Amino acid sequence: MQNADRNMGTLEPSGVGSRIGSYLLDALIFISCLGIACAVIFACTPKEGRGVSIIVLVLIAWFFYFPLMESSERQATLGKMAAHLKVVDGAGNRIGLLRATGRNLVKAFCVFIGFLKLVSFIVLLCNERRKSIHDFVTSTCVIHV
Repeated sequence: MQNADRNMGTLEPSGVGSRIGSYLLDALIFISCLGIACAVIFACTPKEGRGVSIIVLVLIAWFFYFPLMESSERQATLGKMAAHLKVVDGAGNRIGLLRATGRNLVKAFCVFIGFLKLVSFIVLLCNERRKSIHDFVTSTCVIHV
């Protein structure tokens, strides 16, 4: 993994501002779409089935938005595309679906354990490759393109 990160020297790591901006745009897009979908579920589903329906919806939407987009040919979510960022492995190559899923599971874990998101942000600020905890765990990097 160390050697692969050395190959990243020619690639420009993302800036902190563009990472924050893409994160906020992705959150806005994801939450807006979920809000609309939840409204439809509430309107069309009996009370007893709503909870399960919403949990299934969130999991499916999360999988299709984050891991699938980051492992796609574009290597980025809509927020990352808007900020001209993409997710790569340590050698600068496209990541696979399994790695993208793992990356986003670690990121979700950090968000749910609130202080870990703060720690992850501090980690991002303290290294020249601008890697967060989820990038270190999955040997990925977000680069500017």
